[in-house]
Amino acid sequence: MEDRLIKTLNNHTWLLNIVVAITYFLFGKLGFSLSEGSGFAALIWPAAGVALGFVLFFGYRVWPGIYLGALFSSFINFDGDLSIAGIVENNIHYFTISAGATLQALAAGWAVNRFNLFDHDFSNPGKVGLFYLVAGPVCCTISTTIAFVTFYALGLNSFYGLLSEWILWWISDSTSTIIFITLIFALFKFAKTRCNAIMIVLGTGLLVTFGIFYMGRSWEKDRLDLVYDHQVNAAIDTLNQFTNAHMSLLNNLSGFKSFRHTISKDEFRAFATNNLAHNMNIRSIAWEPVVKHDERADFERELATIHDKKINLWQINSKNQKYNADVADEYIAVKFIEPFDKYEYVLGHVLNTDDNRAKALKKARDERSLSMTAPVYLITEQVKSSAATIYQAHFKNDELEGYMAVLIRIDKMIDGIIGSDPEVKFYVDLYDKEAGPELTFRSYDQDNVDLANLYSKTVEFPILNRTWVIKFIQPTEFIDQNKTSQPLFICMIGMIFASLVAVGIMILSGQRLFLENLVLARTNELEAANRAKSEFMANMSHDLRTPLNAIIGFSDIMKNEMFGKLGSPKYNEYVTDISKSSEYLLSLINDILDFSAIEANKRQIEMEDLDLCPLLDQCIRSLKPLSDAKSITLVHTVAENFPPLHADARAIKQIFINLISNAIKFTTDGGEITITGKHTDGFTYLNVTDTGEGIAEKNIEKILDPFTRVENHPHISQEGTGLGLAIVNSLIKLHGGEFAITSELYVGTTVTVKIPNKSEKN
Repeated sequence: MEDRLIKTLNNHTWLLNIVVAITYFLFGKLGFSLSEGSGFAALIWPAAGVALGFVLFFGYRVWPGIYLGALFSSFINFDGDLSIAGIVENNIHYFTISAGATLQALAAGWAVNRFNLFDHDFSNPGKVGLFYLVAGPVCCTISTTIAFVTFYALGLNSFYGLLSEWILWWISDSTSTIIFITLIFALFKFAKTRCNAIMIVLGTGLLVTFGIFYMGRSWEKDRLDLVYDHQVNAAIDTLNQFTNAHMSLLNNLSGFKSFRHTISKDEFRAFATNNLAHNMNIRSIAWEPVVKHDERADFERELATIHDKKINLWQINSKNQKYNADVADEYIAVKFIEPFDKYEYVLGHVLNTDDNRAKALKKARDERSLSMTAPVYLITEQVKSSAATIYQAHFKNDELEGYMAVLIRIDKMIDGIIGSDPEVKFYVDLYDKEAGPELTFRSYDQDNVDLANLYSKTVEFPILNRTWVIKFIQPTEFIDQNKTSQPLFICMIGMIFASLVAVGIMILSGQRLFLENLVLARTNELEAANRAKSEFMANMSHDLRTPLNAIIGFSDIMKNEMFGKLGSPKYNEYVTDISKSSEYLLSLINDILDFSAIEANKRQIEMEDLDLCPLLDQCIRSLKPLSDAKSITLVHTVAENFPPLHADARAIKQIFINLISNAIKFTTDGGEITITGKHTDGFTYLNVTDTGEGIAEKNIEKILDPFTRVENHPHISQEGTGLGLAIVNSLIKLHGGEFAITSELYVGTTVTVKIPNKSEKN
């Protein structure tokens, strides 16, 4: 049937080109799905190898199919004017890229045939290598260069940006051509035995490559989510700063009123204007006295005198229309407001007629604390306002005199955390939890922003007596702004590895006897070289290879479902092993990075006063599973009133986690580890004492040296980089402190950390 299909295609060129176009398009779509948003280039482009295969097997007459397939592939993600004129005018580069892909396949086919690199059995290593060199790196410069020139001419990217794209595109096309033309040869050119060998080896290489690539992409996504969460946390910290500033302003206003029996308009303006200049999120500041029913007329006359115009007390109805205030026992009305020139129309507004404001006013009065309204309606705005008012009740002789009020703009606060940069940090939805889920504020135009598949984080932000529910939505630009090249480099290295596997298995499958004779003739040389390599690998990568082998081995077992479908208890065991191996490898790498940063003077410390008791409690809790596993008693005797330690919190935690975990590791089951502290005028001394087997005196100085591990000693792990104590020592030196170890064999070890006190450092 296969022969009949090939014969039919050979006899019908139009059908052949349709098949070529569809096949190229499908493999192009596969290439885009395997890519990682790298820019113009796809990281893996199987279509390049498929196009060359069609040219080699069917000749140059397949060029229309290649061109159409490439063109359709380019338009996969097209979003724009669908008219012919619009497509041609706005997307001319798609046509030139497709022409480049076609020309590359034809040129590679011509070069391969010109040097007789196709019509042979692929058993000659020289010819095999030359075939891959011509079909891959040499001819794959054609499509890449045409795309480079097109993009540069159209101004779609900078020269240096396009240069990096050129390199990526060239590697992608070269490696993909090598890999997929090898698979095509295995299926349609070689005997079954050789085909099976190539498919098994190359398939395994591709699976490993794709597995590592997707793992790297998953790590990158987790990293981006963590970066985004940090940005959200920073935004919440900024909101807290805004809130603290608002409360501080109200306290200032209240203090100002306490020292004035009466406030004049000019005095209020001077004080309020000065505070408004330093609080950009505040719309206005007002003084709102309590006016009794029988004082209403006098108060209205006073307003007219102060502001030189007739002002009546007023309120608004359900249609947001202004009218004279209803008769009431008590009015809470605006007497002064700043900035006056913008909001003088608010004078005389009776606030306690509005249920929202009345609740906040009552709470501020009854609890004598700051109280905030739900989002309030401002009569100058025709839609629900993104504003809220904070009230502080003022008493005179224990009788309520009035309220200082600050109206904050929620939209300005959100603008303050988003920033004024043209690049959007995040989109924000906000509503008041107590008022209900109806949105108070939205920072974006929902008609122009597609929120589908965007990561978001919802935070409940307590502010006085209210709770704001804020949803931070990650914009699409965030990934472009914060992504790293890690998945890209992993994929590039993986594809290069897989292409080398393809070349290798091609040569090996055709020249096994030749290679065996070559190996036999050079046995002595290779044995010496192999011993040197083995010693090097054993010394340099033993600790890294073991967890990686576990990760790869167990991942393959899970992937192949050797023990059944997902859900098998065996999988839980393997997931645990994978996690442990990964954590161990990460700890090794972190040690090296930490030590490198310290040695390069790039580790910065931020000094602050630390409460040692809770800090040590945290360290002990985090290591409790390790101590419990060995039934080790782990305690500290540092009292809650122990004087603060002036140091970097992160560094101190790292020091004690290293010391305590080290002590646990080398203390026998049922032992004891104690942490004690002593404060003097000049220094704070902290001791970690264990009941392990101790360290020989001659080895104490050695273990502080980087990458040093004393063999066959119970207190020095044969795992790790040998950097743990060196990092501790370096961190203590950054604090201007000292580090000492005293030990006695078969009795135990005491590690003393000596940190100068704040006055001593100054």
